[in-house]
Amino acid sequence: MTTYVPESQKGRAIAVFWIIFNLGGGVGSLASFGLNFHSKTSTISDATYIALLVIMLVGWVLGLLICTPSAVRVKGINTTASEKPNWRQTARLALRTVSDWRVICMLPLFFSANVPYSYQQNEVNGMNFNIRTRSLNGALYWMAQMLGGLIMGCLLDMPWLTRRWRAVAGWVTLFVTGMAIWGGGYKFQLWSTHRIAQGLKQNIDYTNGSLSAGPIILYICYGAYDALWQSFCYWL
Repeated sequence: MTTYVPESQKGRAIAVFWIIFNLGGGVGSLASFGLNFHSKTSTISDATYIALLVIMLVGWVLGLLICTPSAVRVKGINTTASEKPNWRQTARLALRTVSDWRVICMLPLFFSANVPYSYQQNEVNGMNFNIRTRSLNGALYWMAQMLGGLIMGCLLDMPWLTRRWRAVAGWVTLFVTGMAIWGGGYKFQLWSTHRIAQGLKQNIDYTNGSLSAGPIILYICYGAYDALWQSFCYWL
């Protein structure tokens, strides 16, 4: 994703990876949506777990076809066996890298990349929507991830900007969209907390019109923002 491509193409490489990576979540959620479309329970069926295991098995088999690193040739870079570092050199290089003050300053950025998942998937999606809408939301969430990764990847590869200004553009994009999306999330949480206190939970269906439209759009935006954030982290 970031080592097999030249500097000018790292953004699009991350975007391609992010699309493929989240395709599994999208396909799995659509399978759950179809299998639980008429379900009256609050949990998915056994058939859903079986279908997801089959999908994961196919992905595992495809992984056997990945080209080995030794067979990859990068234009302009020649690596011979004598240049390959041993494990001690690799360990020292890794330690020196993570000890750099600039990397240390970015660790909170990296750490917080996956923190929202538990909240979004359990509190937002899990507590407010019925089973089939949760599955539909999941599919839309992962599809939005694909789009978000593509947008950030293209932004970080803009040829008319220097690398420094591409980083600034990525940071500004994260700041503006983050304030807008999570600001909307704050308003949603106040509304959701009030509903749950009244005993209204796991009862929103995607056919409920204005009741479901806003929360579903917010959940889609959460997915897109996660991709923007993580793609920027990988690029840095």
